[in-house]
Amino acid sequence: MKNNLKISILLSYMSMFVSIIVSMLYTPFMLRHLGQQQYGLYNMAASVISYLNLFDLGLGNAVVRYATKYRIEKKYKDAEYLYGMFVTIFALISVLTMIIGAILVVNIQNIYTVSTGETGIAQLRIIMIIMIFSLAISFPGSVYSSIITSYEEFTFLKITGMMSTILNPIIMIPLLIHGHKAVSLSVVALSLNFFLISLNAIYVHTKLKVKIRFGRFDRNLLKEISRYSAFVFLGAIVDQLYWNTDKIILGVVSGEAAVAVYSVGSQIHTYFQQFSWSISNVFFPRVTKMVTEGSKEIIYQFFLKIGRIQYFVLFLIYTGFFIFGKEFIECWAGEEYKTAYYIAMIVISGAIVPLIQNMGVHIVQAMNKHAFRSICYFCIALINAVSSYFVAYKWQGIGCAICTYLSMILGHGIVMNWFYKRKIGLDIGDFWKNIAIITLKYLPLVCVGIFLNQKFVTSNIVFLAVKIFLYTIGYCILGYVWCMNTDEKDLVKSVIRKVKK
Repeated sequence: MKNNLKISILLSYMSMFVSIIVSMLYTPFMLRHLGQQQYGLYNMAASVISYLNLFDLGLGNAVVRYATKYRIEKKYKDAEYLYGMFVTIFALISVLTMIIGAILVVNIQNIYTVSTGETGIAQLRIIMIIMIFSLAISFPGSVYSSIITSYEEFTFLKITGMMSTILNPIIMIPLLIHGHKAVSLSVVALSLNFFLISLNAIYVHTKLKVKIRFGRFDRNLLKEISRYSAFVFLGAIVDQLYWNTDKIILGVVSGEAAVAVYSVGSQIHTYFQQFSWSISNVFFPRVTKMVTEGSKEIIYQFFLKIGRIQYFVLFLIYTGFFIFGKEFIECWAGEEYKTAYYIAMIVISGAIVPLIQNMGVHIVQAMNKHAFRSICYFCIALINAVSSYFVAYKWQGIGCAICTYLSMILGHGIVMNWFYKRKIGLDIGDFWKNIAIITLKYLPLVCVGIFLNQKFVTSNIVFLAVKIFLYTIGYCILGYVWCMNTDEKDLVKSVIRKVKK
């Protein structure tokens, strides 16, 4: 099990690196061939449709939790009926999604400002229809990926995920060269989504030998799941308010160009998130077992261990982007996207707090104590959305990013840390003491990096890559020699040994 977990973490990072490298190489090509208007149009559609994803109602997370629970209790037959119940519920949700989606498509001209008039609105409608259909098949299909997750078969999920990531640009690049735009981007995404769902279904039935049985609806269980899922669902609403509302607001207030610039800044935040969640997502089934069996001290030590590892990775990206990000954005996306640097920097400054503590999310979910978190975040996210709407008229994307930053510091940094300490029993003071010590030890390197980068400013992508590489080497050496504890050094050694093999 321990080796399987290490392989899973390694694959998580491999998958993430593949995703980021492919995106880094492909995005500049896509931006230049799509153009700012088409890229903005695609993101406007995606922002609206992402709200339909809320019809998941938090049930996807519940599948993993209850499937894991039934496996521990060896209730395999009950688990099969559980899967059937979820497939039925998700099928009904798919129908509802298509109905609500159709209403949105018909009325989209009343939501967004589109610079190209009726032509742009017509394209936006086509993109939305494709995205709605893709989402509709995702709901029942998500049961298969949840089953695989509950069995901790992360290797398969990561490999198929990497396949999809690589196939997307391979298919899209020839289409973009031949003049295809945002509509083709949507069709390819739909095709790959269907492909992944099919692979997951085959794996569940043939490799895991799992059956899905229909005909039993346990009402008491459904009530219990509903109570659990209600606050996971509220958390999903919060995520939407945080990460997609700004694009919708900018689409209403300013149009496609502002959405495109904000989307580039938001993409940097997405990369930042991936580094954190790629570790913690692997541990959700294990955290569920810990909570079922364990003590608060064991849970806290696990929380601290993962948080420190995440911080080593995220602080490298954060400081690296702070030093080199301006040059990077201009080389990567182009001069017209330079404001995206400030948007990204503001957002990731707030995001680093929850991202090094996202094991806490899994812990409160496993304890079934996520009601407070969801309600708190919902209130903060509403404040963020309302304030963003008013500042967007004057400061556009920068204003929206500042509102998001302040909301995250208040909700994640202050309120949730109080909750983790008082209600969950985590030693938050000790956690932040650990983070502060690591930060202070790295500050001299950061200052040297800023000084040298100002001396050697460049617009050459190769020279920029060399500077980033040298900074990364310095960061890793300093971290290993001065910042890491014995367990972390042993982890680094074990990874190096595995790579050498």
